Amino acid sequence: MLVGLEFIIAAAAVVGAIAMFVLALRRRPAVDTARQNDTSGGAIVATNFYALAIIGLLFFGISFLIDVFS
Repeated sequence: MLVGLEFIIAAAAVVGAIAMFVLALRRRPAVDTARQNDTSGGAIVATNFYALAIIGLLFFGISFLIDVFS
């Protein structure tokens, strides 16, 4: 029961991280214009937190999936 629940949570974390990564790629335009170059501190901090969330979810999900199958 606990292993099944752990598997579901870990799989959801991996899927969530991949979905966040795809959404992050879709938010960035292929060509930057001068108007879209937002280098304010808030934008940089928000991007860093978004990247850390993706890394954290992938690490959490993959490590627990390894735990389930080992």
